[in-house]
Order: sequence, then C-alpha cells, then structure tokens
Amino acid sequence: MTNVRNDVHRKRFVIRTFEHSNLIRHSSFEFRHSPLLLSVSVCITIVQLLSILTKLNTKKRRNEGDEVFLFIFSSCPSFLRFFVLKSFHDLVAALPRWGCLWLILAFISGCDSRTAEVPTSNPPLAKHALIVSIDGCRPDVLLRANTPNIRSLMRQGSFTFWAQTTALAITLPSHTSMLTGTPPEVHGITWNDDSGDGPVIYPNVPTLFEIAKSHGLTSAVFSAKPKFNTFTRPGAVDWSFITPVKSKQFIDDDVIAAKAVETILQHKPNITFVHLSATDILGHGKYFWVPEADQGWGSNEQIWCIERADAAIGTLLDALKSTGIYDDTVIIITADHGGSGRNHGANDPRSRFIPWICTGPGVRADCDLTQVRSLTVHIEDTFATVSYFLGLPINAEIMGRPVLQVIDDHDLLTPLPSASFSLPPPPRKTKPSEPQS
Repeated sequence: MTNVRNDVHRKRFVIRTFEHSNLIRHSSFEFRHSPLLLSVSVCITIVQLLSILTKLNTKKRRNEGDEVFLFIFSSCPSFLRFFVLKSFHDLVAALPRWGCLWLILAFISGCDSRTAEVPTSNPPLAKHALIVSIDGCRPDVLLRANTPNIRSLMRQGSFTFWAQTTALAITLPSHTSMLTGTPPEVHGITWNDDSGDGPVIYPNVPTLFEIAKSHGLTSAVFSAKPKFNTFTRPGAVDWSFITPVKSKQFIDDDVIAAKAVETILQHKPNITFVHLSATDILGHGKYFWVPEADQGWGSNEQIWCIERADAAIGTLLDALKSTGIYDDTVIIITADHGGSGRNHGANDPRSRFIPWICTGPGVRADCDLTQVRSLTVHIEDTFATVSYFLGLPINAEIMGRPVLQVIDDHDLLTPLPSASFSLPPPPRKTKPSEPQS
C-alpha cells in the first residue's frame, strides 16, 4: 500500500510503501493487553533480566547481545516494534530456539486482545449520525463551562469523561483514528502539518465516510483546518466545507456550525461530522480576538470558547429537530485531545483524556459509563459505535469496538448478590429517668 507523506522537516514530499501484517494491524498505542498474557510476559521479563545480569557477572557473554536485544525489543511498545522489525517471521527464523516462545508471548501481550467478531445491528438502530469534535477540549475544563446543550445531551444519553485518545494526542492523527477505528501506525496519518501546501494525503484504510458511501449512505464534513481534506477522498464525501488555506483570522466555530446547519436543512446527510477548532486554537495562544497573555488550556477564555462551541452544538441540534430527524440520529460529542499550558502531546495525561457523550435511539439515559469498571472508551470506538448504529459492517481487525453499554437493552452492571446477613435493629430510645427530689 502506497502512502504520500509530507516530510515537514525537509520541506519536501516523499513516497513510502507499507505492508501491514495482521500482527501490526492489531497492535496499537493503547496497550489493550490480555491480563493473563501480560502477567506471563512480565514474569518472563524479570526472569530474563536476572539471567542477563547473572551472565554478565559470571562473564558468560556468549549470547549476551542477542538476549539484550530481545529484552529491549519485548519491552518496547508495539508501535516501536513496527520500526524495529520488517517481518515477524524473519526474526523468528533468525533467533535461537529458546527465544521463539519469548518473542511470541511478547507480541501477543502487546497486541489488541479484542479480535473477536464484531457485532452489527440489523436492522440499523438509527438512520443518521452527528459527530461533533471540540478540538482540544479537556474534560475537566468542559465541566467548568456553562454548557446547557451538552448537559442536556448527557441527561438524555450515556457519557464518560475518561475516554482516551491516541498516544500521540495531536489533532490529525487522533481524528483519523476517530474516523477509521485504527491507530496511527495503521492508518498512516502521523503528521499534523496544516500549511495546506502539497498534495492531499489520504489514510491507508477506509474512513467512516468511504464505508458509508459504499453502502448507499451520504456524508458531510465541516472544518476550519485545511488538513481535514485528508477525509475527502474523491467520491467519499457528498458535501463538505473545509478552509482551503490556513490564515491568522481562522473561521470560527459559529460559522462552521452554520455551514453544517445549511447542509442538514437542505440534504439531511446520513453522517455529519463537524470539527470545532476554536478551543484548540485558543489553547495554543493563537486566537486572534483574545489577548495572547490570557490564552492557554484551562484559562477563563478557553472556558468561554467551550461555551461558544456549546452554542454552536445547539444550532446543530435545532437543525436536526426542524428537519424531523433528531429522534432517528445517534449523536456523539467528543474531542481529539486535551492539553496543558499552551501545548499538548504524548505522555501527558492532561492530553490523553477526552470527553465522550453519546445519545440517540435506544441509548441509556443519564448514564455515567464509569459504572462499568472494565470499560475504557477509546477514540477509535467512535467509528465503531456510529457504524453499529447505522448498521454498517465493522472489520474485526480494526481496534475500534462499538460501546454497547450505551444501549438500553444491554446489561450495564452485573447485580451484586443479596446480603446473607441482616443489620441488627436500632437501639430503643428510652426516656431518661427523672431526678429524685
């Protein structure tokens, strides 16, 4: 598979070719390990490290280099293994016999354990979908804002403020994971340049819009950032408004929402994706109408931006209601990353956590998804959840899975067994005796 990549550092465009094996396709930044295999892998790591140290002490260094390589390799995240090895089979053939089992366990423990067949809804639960991404919206900052429309959606649906984005935690790779159900090392969009120069770069895998098109559904995409044209592969999207060139005075959220409202009223797309970017731009200190010293993540001005995004969401909801499709639409309000200071990125929990709010036909009302201890919603699950509601097929090899806990006829929690004891009755209250005279 060939992919055109923008080499930002060298200011030129290069062509690279990838062949994704099933092992690489299942790997991810998210470390969704099988607990048993992960435990075995950790134990073997400790034993192997002790073995290496013993051999160093006794000066038995015959295979020391191979052992150190295996230890480092098995401890690497799966996305680094992609660059370390060209082929899993080639390495296994080159290793001593004792190393094969260790390598296989290391790979399995780092692979996505959710490879079972993915359920689909038949018939579809909804005919329309609205995905709104508030770029850079950190969950705790959202909760500080006055957002009546988002709060109303929370009361009507299910939500979590502990959803996780990709480990890169930057705009375009994370949005591509949101709309393809795959991690960046699979979809290939690992860059984030927004200059608008050069050829359009498309993901290595189909987007939600391409899959919808192949099944007779229509879609629309709206964004103020030029790099979002990566989602408009020719023939995939029916209607779109994406800023062609990045400028200092960017198009604000209310204008983007107005463009989306116009399309909803005229065409009623089956899938509408709206990207609201002002919260992120202000977080970076580049919002033109606010003094730079007052900007940044968690600032009062960013709260004001989120409140304006909420107002824009209100206009979208009104459009759905006025066209009569609101009750037949699954709605997801989410984000691509958080941030701190005036930046965001990998290895920072303030960047990794995002809000995830879902409402629509059959969705459980007023439900905090953290009640399900084993559930962690990932950004890739947005793709799978929307696909599930619309009855679109979901490739079992992708990372995203539909969040079925939002559906009202699915068991949310396993009831606790009834208590085998009863509390003693409360002590009887007696009147104090009157003092004798």
